[in-house]
Amino acid sequence: MDLDAVTLAQLRSTLQHLLHDSDVEPGLSAEDAVQVTDELVTNALRHGLPPRTCAVTLSHGPRLRVEVSDTSPEAPRFRAPDDTGGLGLVLVDQMSTAWGIDRHPGGKTVWAELTSSPDEH
Repeated sequence: MDLDAVTLAQLRSTLQHLLHDSDVEPGLSAEDAVQVTDELVTNALRHGLPPRTCAVTLSHGPRLRVEVSDTSPEAPRFRAPDDTGGLGLVLVDQMSTAWGIDRHPGGKTVWAELTSSPDEH
């Protein structure tokens, strides 16, 4: 999804509908998936450079992967929370099973994975 062509509210709504209409594995929280996606997208919109995209992949198992790409070479950074923000990556780290950054020519992709297994979370 082209993040420069939709609002954050439209993205959230689309993702909620997709997760509701899909056979999401029991125990995989759609709310967590929307929150993690929201945080990654907000970081890309605030700190990344266009074009910016978002992809969400639901595997047939207990895993959901969110990927947000932009053309900025700068990696996202943890920062101390304040009145203007700073909780995004903290929330992503707490709510996802794993997350990371894949650098590629022309930018980066920040990804997060959520699983339904409480043993893996």
